[in-house]
Order: sequence, then structure tokens, then C-alpha cells
Amino acid sequence: MTDPRVRFLTGVEDADVADVLRLLDEPTVRIAGEVTEWRHQVLLYGLVDLLGRVFPRLDIAIDQDTPCAAGLPPGPLTVGQRLRATRERSPLQAAEPAETTFTVQIGADGTDADMYVDASEWQSYVGPTPSHLVPPRRDTAVGPLSAACRAASRLSAMLLAPVFEAPPLADAVYSSALTLRSSGTPIDDPDPGEPGELDGLLVGGGSVGGAFAYALAYEPHLVGHLSVCDPQHLDMTNPYRAILATATAAAREEAKAEEVKRALAVHHGLLVDAHVGTITTWEADHSDPPMLPLLLVAVDSRESRELIQDALPLEVLNAAVGNDLVVISGHRTGSGPCMCCLHMPQVLDATAIKNRLIADGTGLDQRLVNEARVRRTPLDDQHLRHVERHRGLRPGALARYAGLTLDELYEAEILYGETRITTPAGTAVAVAAPFVTALAGVLLAGEALKRSMPAAAPYALGPNGPAIQYRENPYAPQHAYLDAHIPRSATCLCRSVRRLRLTADLHGLNLTTLTT
Repeated sequence: MTDPRVRFLTGVEDADVADVLRLLDEPTVRIAGEVTEWRHQVLLYGLVDLLGRVFPRLDIAIDQDTPCAAGLPPGPLTVGQRLRATRERSPLQAAEPAETTFTVQIGADGTDADMYVDASEWQSYVGPTPSHLVPPRRDTAVGPLSAACRAASRLSAMLLAPVFEAPPLADAVYSSALTLRSSGTPIDDPDPGEPGELDGLLVGGGSVGGAFAYALAYEPHLVGHLSVCDPQHLDMTNPYRAILATATAAAREEAKAEEVKRALAVHHGLLVDAHVGTITTWEADHSDPPMLPLLLVAVDSRESRELIQDALPLEVLNAAVGNDLVVISGHRTGSGPCMCCLHMPQVLDATAIKNRLIADGTGLDQRLVNEARVRRTPLDDQHLRHVERHRGLRPGALARYAGLTLDELYEAEILYGETRITTPAGTAVAVAAPFVTALAGVLLAGEALKRSMPAAAPYALGPNGPAIQYRENPYAPQHAYLDAHIPRSATCLCRSVRRLRLTADLHGLNLTTLTT
């Protein structure tokens, strides 16, 4: 029995399968509130889109005849019609609501609910009581969609509570994507004005990059130029973990870069170029070495990030996710750490550490692991049966890894857009969590918009901003941190004078500009 929403990491017993699926399929989430305003409608559609990919029973107690707010992307004219179109994006068949398990209230209405969610401009709110947010001065999608992501994450934690431990929702949490602060009371954000022209290259159109495009599709009056490159195509698991992916597009195995372009076609003032390839092949398509615009990085491997650094970018925004962590960082070549510097301590010891982790996790002798990794030896049935016995798996549980390498087996354990839970029987399971990668993409979109707004420049991540890196636990948004001082690695190639000189030449700068 398989279900694309779950991936069993250790042990697969029929009882465990049934227990996990019951946690997803039986609860009914009731979504209520008055959604006459643009911000509340964007929040509603995002919340339904995210929850509906994992939990089939949604009772949407919203006036279906409410007119759609002005400024939304082209589509149906009533909230009910647009909600039906939103549900159809999901690969998961909707189920009839049963007795309500949790109620979430959108807006500041005082109706009884288990959770309240609200948004205004760049701010989101999640809490056990109604919010005190003030009406917005102008519309932006960053606040409403980040509110949808945080609310969906919290609801998922509540619904999975028997097998997933998360901090209780005891306090109100206001979070600002503009100033990257969180508080128990509304945050006095400055007015950053309207976004200017966007000029960037998005590397990666998957879960995070797709959410970046999803957010920008809702952003009113977006103009500029965006290139996107990604060599991959959608498969049938993507719609459960990526908010931009639809079941129809996955069935056709559409290119991820083309899906980003299609999503942003709602903006007539935004020119989008799609390249089905890596940043290296994107560069090769240009007759002259291109002066890279702002690089928006939404890839999940060290090798991909190294390719990006080799392209000699000047300005970089980087988004990454873990099991319960969203990370956004800003970089400028020659000033502060690059993307690779952030991970350099792990990279320096990566081989030894990874050899030990693989040996511990598989039960294979470490010398065998070292040799197999260097030679990229394909795994055979004998290796896999040994690993299955070591980890207490049923025979054949790892058969799909036959012919692959130890590294590929190890990487399959990394949770990307998934939540790790443990059943009472001790079975480790990864459950689809599109809200985690979606939050990373929405915050990346916010950082890109800030770079186009002079008044928002003091709040943009980077060496000249309030911090290099922002980290957040989406299941507990009060646990968010700004890392203002991250040292540059003494051994990273970003310190290379030759590389700095090439970057300066490419971008028409003096070398001293990059070293002061």
C-alpha cells in the first residue's frame, strides 16, 4: 500500500500505514471567517491550497457568493468558484467533512475557534485569540501567504500531535517579513512604498522556487524581468509537496521552469524567460558572458550552490529548508560570507562525517563505506539486505535502491518538504509538508521585492542589512532568529583574488569595490 503523502524511513507494517493515514484522512478542519478583503481572500486561497494537498477533509464555512476582490489574478468571479478551482489544483481527492476536529478563523472576528490567522501588508498573525492588526495601507501578498504557510504548519502539528511534538500555540505571534521580527503584539512596520522593477535570475523552480512564483503571481502590478532555470520536470509526487505544482502538470511531466513562467504570465509588465537546464547551460546560451542580475537561489544541494558561485554572481538571495527550519540569507560577493561560507565548516569535514553517518546508519564497515563512496559502487541485493536487517526493515523495503549508490541511499533520508514523525511502534515516517517549502519561497519573494524598493533597503538581508541570515521554525514561528555576523571562511574560494577580479570585470566594478 502506497500513498504519495507519506514515505516510510524505517519499518513498514500495515498497522503503521493505517495509523498514519488515519491521522491525515479522518480529521476535519473547519475554515471560517468573512473574506471580503483582498488580503483575507489571498490568505484563504493559500491556506486551502496548502492544507488540501495533505488533509482531504476541509469544511470551508465561507460565504460562497462573496465577490472576488479586485486585484486578484484573472479567474472566477466569486469566492466559491475560486475555492473550487483551488481544490482542483490538488492531487488529493477532497472528502466529505465529518465532525469538526479543529476550527481556524480568518480575520479578526471573535467567533470561537482553535486558531486565528490574519495578515496585513507584510505582517502575518497566528494565535489562540483574534488579531489586532490594523488595515493595510496597500496590498502585498507576502503577509497573507506567509500567514497561510504558518497557519498550515501549526494546524499540521496539531493534527499530527499523537506522533509529532511541537511547542503549543499558547501565545499570539505577529511576524513581519519586512523587518524580519516577531512579537506578541502588532509590529510597527515602516511604509516601504510600492515595489519597483524586479530584475533577477531564479535558479530552481521546484518546491521553494515554485512557491516564490506562486507568491509573485498574487503580487499586484509586478513589472520587470525574471529568468528562471531548472533542468528538472515534475513527477507525480511533486503536487503533494510543492504549492505551485498541480496534478495535471505533473501528469504531463511539465518542466519546472516552464511552470514558473506560466504562473507569472498573469503579469503583463513582467517578462519571464524559462530555461530547462542548469545555470551553467543558461550561461552557455549567451554568446557573451552575462552580467548576472540578482540571483535567487532555490536549490537544495551543495553542488548546485557551488555551480552558482562559479557563475560569479554579485548579489545573491538564498533560500533553504530542513525538517523544521526555513532559512533565508543575503550575500554580496567580496562583502561578508557567500552561500558556501555558511556551510563551510560542515563541508570541510563532510567526507569524514558522512562516511561515519552512513556506516552508523547502514551497519556497513566504515572502510567498505569509504571505498564504495569513492568508487561510486552500485548497491546490490546483499548490501541492501544487510542494511534492512541493521535497521529492522522488512525484506525488500530498500529494493528500489538497487543499482544506486550509498550517497543516493543516504540523500533519500533527507527530509525536503516533509515532516518527520514517529509512530508508537517506533516507525519513522516522512509526511508531506508543502507549507514549509512554501514559507521559504514566500519569504524569498519578499526579499526580492525589498531589493526593488529603496525605502525597504535597510531591511533587506545581506552584509549591509540587519542580518545575513534569517531562520525560523514554521511550526513555532515565535522561534525565529536573525544571524547578523557570520564569518567568511578562510578557505572558501570566494576569498580568491582572481575570482574577485573576474567578478569585478564581469560586473564593471573596481576590484577595490569588492574588497572594502
